[in-house]
Amino acid sequence: MCGIVGAFDSKKEIGIPFIKDMLDKIKFRGNEETLFEMDCVEDAGVFLGTNRLPITKPMNNKQPVVSENNEIMLVMNAEIFNYRKLSADYGLNNIIESDSGDTIFLAEFISNYGIKKTLSEINFEGAFIYFDKKSKQIVFARDHLGIKPLYYISENGKLLISSEIKGLVDYKCSRINVVEPGHVYFYDLESQKLESEKWFTVEKGLEKESLSEIFKSAVEERIPDEKYAILLSGGLDSSLVMAAALRKNRNFVAYTLCTCDSPDLLFARNLCKKHDIELIEVKAESSEQLKEKIPKIVGIVESWQWQVINHSAPMDVLFKKIHDDGIKVVLTGEGADELFFGYDNYGCEKEGKNEERIRRIQDLHKTNCRRLDRMAMAYSIECRVPFLDKRMVQHALNYSFDECVTADNNKMPLRKMAEEYLDIDYCQRKKLSLAKGAGYKYGSGYEEKNVFGINNDFSYDMSENKYMQYAIYPIERYLIDIAYKLGYLKAEYLLTAGI
Repeated sequence: MCGIVGAFDSKKEIGIPFIKDMLDKIKFRGNEETLFEMDCVEDAGVFLGTNRLPITKPMNNKQPVVSENNEIMLVMNAEIFNYRKLSADYGLNNIIESDSGDTIFLAEFISNYGIKKTLSEINFEGAFIYFDKKSKQIVFARDHLGIKPLYYISENGKLLISSEIKGLVDYKCSRINVVEPGHVYFYDLESQKLESEKWFTVEKGLEKESLSEIFKSAVEERIPDEKYAILLSGGLDSSLVMAAALRKNRNFVAYTLCTCDSPDLLFARNLCKKHDIELIEVKAESSEQLKEKIPKIVGIVESWQWQVINHSAPMDVLFKKIHDDGIKVVLTGEGADELFFGYDNYGCEKEGKNEERIRRIQDLHKTNCRRLDRMAMAYSIECRVPFLDKRMVQHALNYSFDECVTADNNKMPLRKMAEEYLDIDYCQRKKLSLAKGAGYKYGSGYEEKNVFGINNDFSYDMSENKYMQYAIYPIERYLIDIAYKLGYLKAEYLLTAGI
């Protein structure tokens, strides 16, 4: 994974120093040895750059890459999990024989088959930008659910694109836009018109494979060749990821966030002991420590919503430990609750449950995916999410609310599948949030439902500001104040409800 940027200026007033400045604001998304990789088509006024985070062989796979016919120049922040199979199927093995990886594969596949076929064939998490020299278009796209981020500004003959909002906030504009999940954008250099097309819809797919087969494949495809980590709470979802990974590659360490009162800890310990897997227990920070970190966390996550910040803050110490241990890839259990009705608070009649499920899936790029990507990449760590594999999403939507939820429990298809992997007490475990599972205890009052303790003493100086109308919880006034001062509210889509 990487941090990527792109820029076009019709007046040709920008250059490599401009791109380097954009990259400098997100350099934590790369490795020290592979920062500020840039290229341009100067006569067209197009510049692309990346802060690359290589998992192996840092000097290989430099970006931007250029296709063999010299028509496509591309950068990507993505992992294409089926690129080797597609290379074999489409006779492109010669392209990847030099160990140039999935980036050059993507450029060649687009060059040979076009962007629409490419998006229908690749199974990926991420985003990418390329310049098509023949059509004189800048094209950029995001994965099916927005697992990885991408933003842009398109104003006054300029197009600026960045992996994070902070890469764009210092440039004069009326608004910063989000690249919508499952969309591809086309910017024509001559007309300076920007158009988008939806390439993925959150809907049920054909049941060609069983849930177990799809899940097994989704986990195995995301396992790197190098030592990796699994975030293990001891709950159903993360335990399933670990159990499936064990069958493919045991070269991993499990990490759990905990206090001495953590209800998850015993389950995580027992699972690792049974399978002889090392478990690193990371001590959760106190509410007072987390409270001091709030401005830092808002800066990292680029959100003001309580639910996002509340579950991001405890992860800071966890990802720091993983980074300090030298691990670059982490597998997690995010997404299962959204797919299989794992939440209790759907707040609608049965007839509307599926629509609510789809909304939650579509909002993942604002909530759990945002939290996971930003907190991990702040420490140059790549997270992979097997449950959000495109095939898993389409398959899960075939299960109705009644098939997923009983009077006693939820996520029933997963629990049934788990019997192939786990002891019955794991299969039947009730859901706990990350914070509660780690041992944080919420107060009973309206102002105490967070990891920071009582939150009515936060100070802010925007009581009359128009953005305060979006606050639902008292703490969100403070969070909005921080986000506003950082310039993040130029990204107006942040002002819509995401939870």
